[in-house]
Amino acid sequence: MLIKPCHSCAQPVYHAEQVLAGGKVYHNACFLCNVCNKRLDSRSLNEHNNMIYCNFCYKEFFGPSGYGFGSLQLRKQNNTVN
Repeated sequence: MLIKPCHSCAQPVYHAEQVLAGGKVYHNACFLCNVCNKRLDSRSLNEHNNMIYCNFCYKEFFGPSGYGFGSLQLRKQNNTVN
């Protein structure tokens, strides 16, 4: 049986402690957001350029931004044109 290295720490990962995500192997303890170190699971995992992120950090760094996003949309909906 081949023991693969953890994508995060490069140490060997034994079957009992492995987490598989995006075709990569991680230790359960290494399966953390690259920014805030929050523990990840299948519902909170986002990947960008071979790095893993929680939903919040992924949205903050890679989500939509700029003109037309956020509170401006709410103001447009509340204004009425006569």
